[in-house]
Amino acid sequence: MLSERGMQIVEKLVENNAKPVTSKVLALGLGVSERSVKTYIKEVSDFCDENGMKLERKPGIGFVANFTDEQIAQIEDMKKDKRTVLSKNQRMSYIMFILLSGWDTYTLALFSDELNVSKKVISDDIDCVAERLQKHNITVNRVAGHGVFVTGDEFSIRKALKKYCVFPIGNHKITKPIDYRLSVLDESICVNNFGRDNFERAIQTVETIEKEYNIVYTDYSFKACVKYLCIQLLRVRMGHLLKENIDEYEEYINEEITNKAVEELEKIGKIELNDVEKHYVDIIFASAAMQRAEVEFEQFHDEGFYDLRDKVCDEMLEYMSEILNINFVENDLL
Repeated sequence: MLSERGMQIVEKLVENNAKPVTSKVLALGLGVSERSVKTYIKEVSDFCDENGMKLERKPGIGFVANFTDEQIAQIEDMKKDKRTVLSKNQRMSYIMFILLSGWDTYTLALFSDELNVSKKVISDDIDCVAERLQKHNITVNRVAGHGVFVTGDEFSIRKALKKYCVFPIGNHKITKPIDYRLSVLDESICVNNFGRDNFERAIQTVETIEKEYNIVYTDYSFKACVKYLCIQLLRVRMGHLLKENIDEYEEYINEEITNKAVEELEKIGKIELNDVEKHYVDIIFASAAMQRAEVEFEQFHDEGFYDLRDKVCDEMLEYMSEILNINFVENDLL
């Protein structure tokens, strides 16, 4: 993700490429406080890491960017493509993503600066966001002098991230999805909102399960698995782990698949999952298995089940008519 303010910081780094720039200089150049700069610098650092751009933080000296000519050209292209006007739904999706991702230093002023609308508009948007999230037992809090943040159980927050973050926040352009079961929009949301590395690890985990157990998930099941695993990796790596048992889901559908998926996630994601997080993985793959079974059942019907049933019924009625000498075939009720 790279916000409007984040892009402005990157532009300043480009202007001073290979030269140190302090937080104070960045703040003066952007007309914001040093606190605001510190809020966005992690976002900029993550952006640089994801794009192979070198950005060093040298204590007492400042930030030093060493961008190549190709990387600077990439940044210039992003500046041209960046949206400056968003619809209400896009603004709300952005606000939800920020709040649900765990940012707790955002103020109305910061949202206003980023989305290029007034604080009154942002306040109204947040009221709508609060109303929607309340249905998931997630509360939007506003604390004077601190900012806007959400509180709620971790499982609900992850479900809300899946449901409401429906627009890509960052600037990565996707032209061809990595898997045919994902649309360009699906992959764009995963990469831009949850991180390319998390997306690739989620894809690798699902494909490992398919290969290991000789199964193929349907488009819907595959997409749901990938998105939920992306969200899990994002939240776990940010330090937000599930700690309470998920009571509405009790039994393992396939413990062997769950253990294999957990093993893969911990290995490639370089994370450690507690028992509740492992149960969460089980829920993801159990749901995918149920969706897959439902689709296969529907396909069985689509591939002539009803035609076969009607044929058998007709033959049975003809046979009964012959042996009983009664015409059952023309009886609509039968």
